[in-house]
Amino acid sequence: MKHIAIIPARSGSKGVKNKNIRFLNGEPLIAHTIKTAIASEVYSAVYVSTDSEEIAEIAIAEGALVPFLRSKTLAEDSALAVDVMIDALKRISIEKPD
Repeated sequence: MKHIAIIPARSGSKGVKNKNIRFLNGEPLIAHTIKTAIASEVYSAVYVSTDSEEIAEIAIAEGALVPFLRSKTLAEDSALAVDVMIDALKRISIEKPD
């Protein structure tokens, strides 16, 4: 059975502005999450769901897949995580039918 990781990373944040691209120990925060998922060797693929070109570029450079940008509606504060995951799963299955 194949397992995938989906990391939600939107550009807006009320608490810490641009937290996913802010540096922690010399790397963007999102890089730590992606590296940990890949290093776990649990997942056949690691995807990032984001609305940001900048986050997408970092994610791809770190080895994650970003086959689409998330809609602005799903990047709002009111968006539910479950809706973000459902959207990602639907869009990934279109990109990767197997």
